[in-house]
Amino acid sequence: MDFKKLDIKIISFDIDGTLVKMEFNDFIWYQAVPNLVAQKENRPFEEAYIKVVNEYNKIGEHDLRWYDLGFWLDFFNISISSKDLLMSHIDKIKIFPEVVSTLNFLKNRYNLIVLTSMPKDFLDIKIKPIESFFSNYFSTISNFSQIKNVSSYKKVFNILSIRPHEFLHIGDHWEFDYLACKEAGGNSIFLNRDGRNKNHTKSEEVIYNLKELLRYVK
Repeated sequence: MDFKKLDIKIISFDIDGTLVKMEFNDFIWYQAVPNLVAQKENRPFEEAYIKVVNEYNKIGEHDLRWYDLGFWLDFFNISISSKDLLMSHIDKIKIFPEVVSTLNFLKNRYNLIVLTSMPKDFLDIKIKPIESFFSNYFSTISNFSQIKNVSSYKKVFNILSIRPHEFLHIGDHWEFDYLACKEAGGNSIFLNRDGRNKNHTKSEEVIYNLKELLRYVK
């Protein structure tokens, strides 16, 4: 992939697993929420964890409610706001080590944005350490009431007044980041940080950390 030949004007990034480590998300969903359920119901954490995860699995990642912390706090009758819960664990937000240097290199060459399914309450908190690099950021759930899909990308193309071939998206979800952008007519690169996803290991459109993006622009 040659960025210059593709006439890329906007580079878009996913957040979780791409720019920000999964530790914050994992802690909120698999530690904080089960712990609150355990306290409320006076049961061992392990039992509460199983109950909570089973309920998550019943909904699944293709349902908007799966991403909605407020929905789950109401579901389990927990009397704390999603904002207060998130802010109380803000120290868990960690940026991948190569992110800042990569964005710093790209920002003077391309218009950088964020495109995520993550609801705005999560996004607003997690984008703070690096928000200066981005001209726009979109939550497809908060902005478009849908998970990231073909329609989401087309809506972003229209909002930004660009042609699909001028858009490049990088993310770590095979379906939502790589395939959906391609199907919308855009360009995409699959970020396979841990190397476990074998769908795309033989193509040039795969990288294993964001620093590898620089080989496309130098």
